[in-house]
Amino acid sequence: MDPYLNFASGFTDNEAIAVSIAWGLRLIVAVAVLIAGYVIARFVAGLIAVGVNRVPVLKKVNESTVAGKETIGHSVGQAVFYLLLLIVLAAALSVVGLTQVIEPVEAMWFQILTYLPKVIAAAAIIAFGMLIAV
Repeated sequence: MDPYLNFASGFTDNEAIAVSIAWGLRLIVAVAVLIAGYVIARFVAGLIAVGVNRVPVLKKVNESTVAGKETIGHSVGQAVFYLLLLIVLAAALSVVGLTQVIEPVEAMWFQILTYLPKVIAAAAIIAFGMLIAV
């Protein structure tokens, strides 16, 4: 047999085929996780965008913006979408078995989750200020 066809040294032909099939199935599952996660993240982001736009104080702010510009709900929905996409990416990478690639994503999530209470407090202060101003 041609040595170039046996891509993994130390494997017999049957073992190489089995490893190739296993990796192929892992990649298919990872792509399925990415597609399903994308759809779910897009749906959740849309729900959050609609919910944020229905807040009475923010309705007035959205009406006062220039026509055609993005609303506050759209911006919050986009942020949620990309944060959820990070979770989906970590899940897809774990399916493939790339644990060293997942570690920076998990570290980023830890930083985001520790910073999130400050963002929520700032948003509450801004909302309270807008409520007083309107």
